[in-house]
Amino acid sequence: MITDTLQNLEDDSYRYELRRDIKLDESVTDKGIVLFVMLNPSSAKAIERTNADNDHTIRKCMGFAKRWSYGQLRVVNLFERRGKRPSNLAALEFGELVGSNNEEHVRVTVREATLVVCAWGDPVDAIPNGKERAQQMLGLIKEEGRQPHVIGCLTNNENPRHPSRAAYAKPLRHWNGKGDQE
Repeated sequence: MITDTLQNLEDDSYRYELRRDIKLDESVTDKGIVLFVMLNPSSAKAIERTNADNDHTIRKCMGFAKRWSYGQLRVVNLFERRGKRPSNLAALEFGELVGSNNEEHVRVTVREATLVVCAWGDPVDAIPNGKERAQQMLGLIKEEGRQPHVIGCLTNNENPRHPSRAAYAKPLRHWNGKGDQE
């Protein structure tokens, strides 16, 4: 299953979830689903036919998933509005950033995930209500009984590091949603 099943088919400018299967070595036990919660959907193609259909961020997330032995990658976002540059989101109204069914899609995906990694990075600070939306998402993750994680340490602005800004060697850490990680 390599799909972008929850993309709004009427309007390609929104995506609720991206999924990628990860090819693991036969000797590795599949730990299940790793979910990355990031800022906004990328330009990655809906259906992966070649590696070129994945942008840098998705390739990096796939690399983390494989190193951590997860057979499926899923990505959801604080905001569903697709875009290559998060800075372009700052000019939009909050209602233009969040799709109508995002929260329920995120809830279902969080429930299904084995591991939840928060990874929206510092651009969240430049988006109106970005920090508040991040706190809402953390609350949702915890309501679903999941422990949020981050890759390595937080950024200088105390946001979870974006995968493209994290080395594969960085440890995965529990995060309490505040400026420190456990």
